[in-house]
Amino acid sequence: MNSTSIFSSPIRLLFPLAAATGLATLVWMLHFSGYGFDFTDEGFYLIWAAEPFRYSVSLSQFGFVYHPAYVLLDGDIALLRQANVLVTFGLASVLAFSLLRTTPAGAASRAFSAMASLGYATTSLVLFSLWLVTPSYNSLNAQALLITALGVVWAASPGSPLRHHAGLTLIGVGGWLAFMSKPSTAAALGVLVLLYWIASGRLRFKTVLLPACVASALMLASAWTIDGSIGQFVERISRGMELGRALGGGHTLERLVRLDDFSLTTTERNLFAAGVLVPCVCAWLIRFASPLLRFLGVSGAAAMVGFIGLGIVFALPDLRGLGAHRGLLLSGVVAGALLYTVIAFLSRRAVQLPRERICLALFLLALPYCHAFGTNGNYWWVAAFAGVFWVLSGMLVAASVAESDPSSGIVALLAITATALSVLLLQAGMNDPYRQPQPLRANEHVIDVGRPGSTLMLTEGYARYISEARNRAHAAGLATGTAVIDLSGQSPGLLYALGAQSPGQAWVIGGYPGSAPLAELALKTTTCEELSSAWVLAEPQGPRAISDTVLNSFGADMTSDYEQVGHWATAAGAGSYPEERKQSLWKPTREPTVAADACRTARAGVSP
Repeated sequence: MNSTSIFSSPIRLLFPLAAATGLATLVWMLHFSGYGFDFTDEGFYLIWAAEPFRYSVSLSQFGFVYHPAYVLLDGDIALLRQANVLVTFGLASVLAFSLLRTTPAGAASRAFSAMASLGYATTSLVLFSLWLVTPSYNSLNAQALLITALGVVWAASPGSPLRHHAGLTLIGVGGWLAFMSKPSTAAALGVLVLLYWIASGRLRFKTVLLPACVASALMLASAWTIDGSIGQFVERISRGMELGRALGGGHTLERLVRLDDFSLTTTERNLFAAGVLVPCVCAWLIRFASPLLRFLGVSGAAAMVGFIGLGIVFALPDLRGLGAHRGLLLSGVVAGALLYTVIAFLSRRAVQLPRERICLALFLLALPYCHAFGTNGNYWWVAAFAGVFWVLSGMLVAASVAESDPSSGIVALLAITATALSVLLLQAGMNDPYRQPQPLRANEHVIDVGRPGSTLMLTEGYARYISEARNRAHAAGLATGTAVIDLSGQSPGLLYALGAQSPGQAWVIGGYPGSAPLAELALKTTTCEELSSAWVLAEPQGPRAISDTVLNSFGADMTSDYEQVGHWATAAGAGSYPEERKQSLWKPTREPTVAADACRTARAGVSP
């Protein structure tokens, strides 16, 4: 195949545009990684990654995986976020490039494949479109799927034994990481990879053996590193499942396999249609020899690039018509690729989609379901955060069409479209960041969060909340590393900002039917010695408040065994609640030995 026919002018101009917009989006994300903070989920992620070995019970082990990065970057939240963005984007770029190189059109030019890949990789950043950029089980889950998909592509490479075995090894690594982030995803992923091998005719004993051995070896190493034995590691996960059932958050076996409903707003339907039609119309116009028609086609691509630039530099208008399922807009890339396939077929172009490529495209389409599998949220909503796989499936189809229709530039046009949709979704998240009261661009107050030097740009209210709580807690004698029992049910981020520890669990979450039983079970995993000197953070009128009766489980009483040593108001918007609320800090008054004896007595009378 002659590369000059595939990447001839003006088509060759589209590929640098795809690369430029992809890199610009990446830089944009890296810049805003130092903005905003969520006191609930992000606080949980940071406490878990900072000292995961404090906790003996957990279902997800993402804290152990990210702990080395936390230590290496000295707990700098902005740097941790930037590393998370770079790893995700890098994996998606390599995967997109590897997929393109499996097609004749992509194999014709390594440079143009690389440029297109940078555009497609921007869709991986939609994972952070709620603006939860700190490393978490969700990001590890997506990264595990990217590594597994890359392994599947490499393992299918003909004529390269080294690449084949490297691919099988990556599948094992991806499966292990999926288990460390979310065991339910690992189970679904294993089934999906087997189905792909069966459908593509690649199922062999040795094909299954190497990934299984790699994943098993890594699991054994993890068990010994984390708990010192396989039995203790199994016990950790088993008790983690027990805590999940106690919470009553909907994580049940009966709800694992399901198809939830979704709906798109009028604005979303219009944007979806634009995402499908614009690249197809532009590609159809570029195919013609007429300079005018080609100019119109390229102008459409330029308009999308301008849209991306506006979103990055000046911020797009706040689209109020976007709903909860706006992430499904990424599926428009798949629809656009399929529509252009039909156009090429009706134009009597030879469209070749071999069995291997069809199976691979279907495998990619199903990966977002693996990402969502096991969550208590709407599956379509969660799957859309891994919509990069839908986009890459469409890219694979588009690259197959480009083989017989080289003059359309559909591969580059879909890359630019994917970037435009990603910028739209990311901008929506920046305008309304998760559980924060204002757009990120409006944040103007710099403050250390957690370790000294870990600065973030926050709202005035959030900065005041942290500063006031920190001053009053330290004035009362709260030392760094002190255990604080969070009865507010929603303040792990504040504990992290104070340098305090959360005993039992990184976040004893409130607001669920089983929050109090969960708190008691979590505290039973902590030694009486630690609980005897633990302080208490209370928010009695808070919407997620946990009853102070949970203290009775280790022989303590709020009214007689603690004294209030400070209080402050929360920030408006903290935890997604608009009103300010009163929080108070309580210090233990008993001698530690007396409190520890009372704890042991209480536990002796109640079976754990």
